[in-house]
Amino acid sequence: MDQIVREVLRFERFALDLNRGCVLIDSQIIDLRPKTFEVLRHLAANAGHLVSKDDLYAAAWPDVIVGDDSLSQCIHELRQLLGDTDRRLIKTIPRRGYLLEALPIATPVAASPSIVADRSPTAADGPIKAASRLHRRTWAVIAICASIVVAAGVLVFFSDAASRTVAAMMRHSAAPQTENLMSLEDTRRLAALATERDLPVPIVHISAPADGLTDAFRRFIGVWVSETGWVGSGRQFMVIVTGIGRDGTVTGYFVNGPAKLGSRVPGPAFSASFVGHVDGGTLRYDGGLGKHLASLTADGRMEFRLIAQDGVTSVAILKPFWLLPPRDRSIATTVASKSAPSHPAFKDCDLCPEMVALPAGEFMMGSPESEGGREGQEGPPRRVVLTKPVAIGKFEITVDQFATFVEETGFEAGELCHTFVLGARPSEWPPVKGSFRAPGFRVTGAHPAVCVNWYDATAYMKWLASKTGRPYRLPTEAEWEYAARGGTTTAYSFADDADNLCAFARFADGDSSFPWRSGCHSGTFEPGALRVGMLAPNPWGLFDMHGNAWEWTEDCWTSEPRLLPVDGSAYTRQEDCDRRSMRGGGWGAERRRTRSAYRVAQFATARYYHLGFRVALPLGSQ
Repeated sequence: MDQIVREVLRFERFALDLNRGCVLIDSQIIDLRPKTFEVLRHLAANAGHLVSKDDLYAAAWPDVIVGDDSLSQCIHELRQLLGDTDRRLIKTIPRRGYLLEALPIATPVAASPSIVADRSPTAADGPIKAASRLHRRTWAVIAICASIVVAAGVLVFFSDAASRTVAAMMRHSAAPQTENLMSLEDTRRLAALATERDLPVPIVHISAPADGLTDAFRRFIGVWVSETGWVGSGRQFMVIVTGIGRDGTVTGYFVNGPAKLGSRVPGPAFSASFVGHVDGGTLRYDGGLGKHLASLTADGRMEFRLIAQDGVTSVAILKPFWLLPPRDRSIATTVASKSAPSHPAFKDCDLCPEMVALPAGEFMMGSPESEGGREGQEGPPRRVVLTKPVAIGKFEITVDQFATFVEETGFEAGELCHTFVLGARPSEWPPVKGSFRAPGFRVTGAHPAVCVNWYDATAYMKWLASKTGRPYRLPTEAEWEYAARGGTTTAYSFADDADNLCAFARFADGDSSFPWRSGCHSGTFEPGALRVGMLAPNPWGLFDMHGNAWEWTEDCWTSEPRLLPVDGSAYTRQEDCDRRSMRGGGWGAERRRTRSAYRVAQFATARYYHLGFRVALPLGSQ
């Protein structure tokens, strides 16, 4: 009977699992976006040879017309994943295509009738097919041996929980695979930590929790790591909670490092899955080593206790390594309910941005000297009166909305942008091939359109005005700050301090990779903006006024705030207006730069990974 053989093509720096559609790096299995995998598969099948862009388009996007941005984003993701910062592994051949500078590694193994085809690889097959067959044999043997060892280990050490654990694993493997909330960057960080501490971390897949799951359950989901290991022995330890059902049923992994002097359980490092239950704020499950109990402390840590069969209790204190980000917890939802929109919203067409109508009014523009993080160009508080109502975009303009404009008009949005480069300083990010579709981080149609300069934004406004017959434009600085404050006089629209900023803003928070990171912890480690509207709105129902993307305004830049009009109009001049004012702060900004009063200059021609915009519409006498 024919056997199903796993096809794995191995290279020096990675292996490609052709059946499962994933990449293996240092024994870690990493899932790729389907299109990115197809690009890598085609490059690997032609390793050592130039592959044209047309061939890659045909392989990844058959019968679909796509632009260079889509392919560039796939190549960028692969280079980040494979650590190809010098571009020596995946080489760009200008105007021709790409070349994977590597050849498959062939490891001969003894033939076995049960897993090997009825013929050996020949020279006529070519190096790719020959290596592929050899690796299919190798990996099939390894898979069988590993399965036997793992199964035996689970039955020996966790016999009393084996049936429930295996059943849960079977249910998980049979269920449709959902999007993993852990990003590639999170996965790589976890792999690096596991290597550093000699922890055999399994494949981690964390799906979005069910709707209606209480926060008492949600807060357990994540990766928890002990800084000091088990008390008394220092043996490294990790707990991974991958999911919790509405009934409190928990699935996850228990990971131990190698035994140390004083360890009660001898032996090498091991990991095992578990099925438990959360009841009364405590996670409980029974295993071969005894009873396991985990509870969360007031300071956000996990206290894990193992009560052995002889009654002796071992304790480990764990800190969160990765948790559900605020957008997937109830934090932002709770705050949003307290900040419910108080102004009507409308749309002029299906694809038009949603607008929030704001009344005429007055406010104090600028910031007092006592405000933390204040800079001189903000100016002292001064009374500004908007004599007419204005509508402001409820969200930043999205990739989908900007793409509609580009497709309908044929507008050239440019192919050079200062895109985000992981691990490099911003000063080292030269303009590279990138755009609002590929800004250096993963985006969807609901992300803010960035890599957009002032002229791109105003071109969108002219198109929108022509489409609707209404005078859409960029907001003035005064209109923007009036809308951002939402009737408040504090540094942020919710308070003077930034303790709760993570519920409202995407910025360089304490969990980001930026050297200037500070403040609260969002639990989001992957670089990039969030989809619009994922966090809490301000008191007037406007989203992302703090952080996510810097936003262009109508005004020419001046460092003298006393020159800014006090009637809500834009500051303009006939000459020397090559710089424009920006507001709001971006996803990589320091928290002080996301304050309502903060303002900064930017060249109108600049396209950066964090520059976007939202729209305004004068409402006249309405």
